[in-house]
Amino acid sequence: MDGGVAFYKRQGDPGMAPCTDAQLQDRDFVLGLVAHCGLALSLAAPHLKEDADVVLAAVRQSGWALEFASAALRGDRELVLLAVRDAGWALQYACGEAVKGDREIVLLAVRLNGALLQHASDALRADPEVVAEAARQKGPAALQYAIGEEVKADPGVVAAVASFGGGGGGGGQGGLLAGLPPAGALVMDEDW
Repeated sequence: MDGGVAFYKRQGDPGMAPCTDAQLQDRDFVLGLVAHCGLALSLAAPHLKEDADVVLAAVRQSGWALEFASAALRGDRELVLLAVRDAGWALQYACGEAVKGDREIVLLAVRLNGALLQHASDALRADPEVVAEAARQKGPAALQYAIGEEVKADPGVVAAVASFGGGGGGGGQGGLLAGLPPAGALVMDEDW
């Protein structure tokens, strides 16, 4: 095991009991465990991290569990899509260009957090539509993950950056900067 300790609740017992190595190698036990705490996949025996049903149960409970799945399963499109829907940052654990180059998965991720553009394939990091979505969410900071000056100068990307309001998901006048005078404006108060 990874040196961690998992606990489970025994039926009829108000306390918690530590999991044994034997339990963490038992498929049925681990299925029940990850259904309640997806991150417990981190403690499962290696062969269970390759078991699609076990990993699916873990990712359904927490998208972050994708980190502990086998490389082969971290390259499974449907599993990665499920993980990213729950926890956008799970994209960083996806394996393979096919998944990191999947337009649907990456657009979903960058709509949640524009900084996730850094985990997309090079092709999508140079795609104006994807970069614009990231910029709508993260503003100009997203452009550090874009590839190519051409994409940064794309009219759609420039408009997305310009509409970023600095609050939440962007939105021009609706963010934290709403109601403030334009940058560089001199504001004088009579009592000043």
